[in-house]
Amino acid sequence: MKNPCSQIYAGRRPFSEVETRNLASYLYSIRRRLKGYIDFHSYGQLWMSPWGYTRTLPPRYTKMVIIFNNNAQLQRTKI
Repeated sequence: MKNPCSQIYAGRRPFSEVETRNLASYLYSIRRRLKGYIDFHSYGQLWMSPWGYTRTLPPRYTKMVIIFNNNAQLQRTKI
């Protein structure tokens, strides 16, 4: 999507926005201590893995699904 007014505009290139670039820089700086990261997207209200761009299942998919399902259940109980 190339229209910057679109709700699904992804930017001119990866990390083109200052917020995204700063967050990426910070996460990279703590990468050895980082155990996981959750990015909430409200547009589609979806729980997606980093592999959401392909139909190929990621390594350790079964473990990821268990973690996702547990976290999704926790989110439902906190509201």
